[in-house]
Amino acid sequence: FFRVLWKWNKGVKTCDSPMMDEQKLVLVTQCCTALFGADANARKQANEQLTPLCRVESIPQLRIILEKANNSYAQYFVSSTLLRLVTDQWNALNEANKTELRAWLLNIVATMGPQMERHNLMNVIQVLCRLTKLGWLEIPMCPELPGDVHKFFLGSNNSDHIVIGLVILNSLIGEINQVAKNHTLTQHRKTSVSFRDACLFDIFTTSLLTLQRIRADPSQGASRLCEQGLGVALSCLTFDFVGIFPDDSTDDVGTVQIPNSWRAVIVDPATLQLFWDLYAILPPPRSTECIKCIVQFVSVRRSLFVCDDERKAWLGHVLIGMLVVLRKKIGLDNEENYHEFCRLSSRIKPNYQLSELVSAAAYDEWVQRTAQFTVESFMNWQATSSSHFFLLTLWARLIASQPYLKGDKPSRLEAYVPDITQAFIRSRLEMAAAVVQTPDCIDDPLENSDVLTTQLEHIPVLARSCYEQAGPSLLALMAPIMQEFQNGTSITQVTEEVNKKFQILEGQLAWLVYIMGSIVGQHGGGAASAEAERTDGDLTASVLRLSQIVMEKRVLMPGAMASLTLRRLESAILYVLQHFRRVHIGESTVPTSRAFTRLHELLGLGEDHMAVSNLMVNKIVSNFKVWRACGPIIGETLHLFSDLSCAYSSGRWLLKLPSIRYMLENHHGPEFPFLEDQLNTKHRSEYYRTITNLFFMETLAEPAFDRFMLPLRNVCHSLEGIVQIEAFRQPSVKRAVIGLLRDLRG
Repeated sequence: FFRVLWKWNKGVKTCDSPMMDEQKLVLVTQCCTALFGADANARKQANEQLTPLCRVESIPQLRIILEKANNSYAQYFVSSTLLRLVTDQWNALNEANKTELRAWLLNIVATMGPQMERHNLMNVIQVLCRLTKLGWLEIPMCPELPGDVHKFFLGSNNSDHIVIGLVILNSLIGEINQVAKNHTLTQHRKTSVSFRDACLFDIFTTSLLTLQRIRADPSQGASRLCEQGLGVALSCLTFDFVGIFPDDSTDDVGTVQIPNSWRAVIVDPATLQLFWDLYAILPPPRSTECIKCIVQFVSVRRSLFVCDDERKAWLGHVLIGMLVVLRKKIGLDNEENYHEFCRLSSRIKPNYQLSELVSAAAYDEWVQRTAQFTVESFMNWQATSSSHFFLLTLWARLIASQPYLKGDKPSRLEAYVPDITQAFIRSRLEMAAAVVQTPDCIDDPLENSDVLTTQLEHIPVLARSCYEQAGPSLLALMAPIMQEFQNGTSITQVTEEVNKKFQILEGQLAWLVYIMGSIVGQHGGGAASAEAERTDGDLTASVLRLSQIVMEKRVLMPGAMASLTLRRLESAILYVLQHFRRVHIGESTVPTSRAFTRLHELLGLGEDHMAVSNLMVNKIVSNFKVWRACGPIIGETLHLFSDLSCAYSSGRWLLKLPSIRYMLENHHGPEFPFLEDQLNTKHRSEYYRTITNLFFMETLAEPAFDRFMLPLRNVCHSLEGIVQIEAFRQPSVKRAVIGLLRDLRG
């Protein structure tokens, strides 16, 4: 049949002879089946034979194939080919061709749509919507598509046609909302704004009417009518109303720019209540779509409301709807519903001031139940970990607004934040144990720096707001774990059980240390209080004690250097030192923090920043020796070293330390074996950039510079003695050349 089809294809030259007999149709159908079959050779031959149909001149033949072939593969081939031709060859079609193709596609969807497989129907509808979008400003018939859909599909008594009509509208909104590859951003915006003004509100009201029918007859909740009705409503609410955020229109862009012409419907409490009612009666995933719509309602722009009273009434409806869900836990046993409800909670504060929330009649119960919900979410972290970011965001924003709260009514946040902070910290400790005991239960956030940063982003705001409770609580949690960790370092026989115990302890300590570091590094506006600085000192002293245990005992145990959890703990310790440096030893800080006094009391360090700086430098030098075979730790250590020395004032302070003077005089000596490790080759430039920066902070005579460069000069002399080309191909010589060039670059 391939040979017969090839002969037929040779005769297809123009669209003037669109006739196709049954034999040719059967051959094309067989070829389409082979194109998506398992036989690679048959696929290759089928592709070669069908290629002549993949051009503008063959559109009449493609139309005949779609009309007459009942084969799913043939329908898919035709619809995908038409989509490609409309997209890539738009300018090759004249207006008459486009108008005729549009009418034909609409007829195919109406007559054949109910019998088509779903994916093929979606493909044909996408072709129709793509053609409509590209011709919106060019072809007079294109903007009439929503009206045609209302007339021929939504006005029908056939439920299949109603569903197809909603599918067309949903697909059309999606097409309009995306930038076509052959459209400029200006063209896209013109099309988007024109569609918004002419059609979008009517489509939205159509979806509301459909959803009202669903509410009246909940038995249709599992039907495609409900699915498409909610889909259209959500697409309308997430539409890019201003036409400038085509890639982010369905994400959390903050405020939904609802047009003024929608105001009457949007601010009507009955509209919001419709979605709360549907959420309560529909099963997932339809209930999830309802919550997504409510999220958009909560985010409508402030200027849509004509007065503050109207906006307060609207906020009251939102809080009451959330309370109904929280009281009865409606739908919260579903993971997607739970996630979207947390996302809804996080959207409350960005769109309403704390004073507006506090003045709401339902606020007291809302904040109490939301706090309880948050604590339960943290303690049930196995099922809800992906939603924690939204809850932390909510509470961090509420706390950040506390200083600006006006009025006599209290926010009562201080009554709930300590328990929320404590619950989050305890959940991280449980998580650290669970990822060791059951590795497949959840991904460890400590393995992913981006996830870890996200989880640590807001907890400092909560902890600082109740620092007098959070600080001692953290120390109380850490003390027994660190004691058990220290006792374990005296074990001489390291078994698998001992290793697993160490992994749990190191994971828990890493979480506590990371949380401490994020809190120490988070100072609000203005100077920190004396008590807060002393608590900073308490937390930092605890971490420094732990660092000493790690460096003096733990790393000496058999197999310790291969432990991933120990490396994460070391990274956490460096994280704390980096944040302490930034807040208490930075260029813009005054080195008289009471944290230094507290470190002196607890650890016997000097009462100023120089003692802590010296301790950090000693830690850096120790890491260069102990962790020389661990590239990530070396990189983080060098980053701390660079930040500690890059500023002029702090660099001048460092030059007073004996350890820095020794480092400058022996920068290439055996004391820094990490330089010779091939894994650290890429770090050599950073190391020498930092060393040289310190070196040039002083005005030095030429002999001092010669002594500084002597180790590199010796390497040059050793390479100068190599005269044979083959010798440069030896790995040791290659490493020497590369290392020298990286050193000189630094």
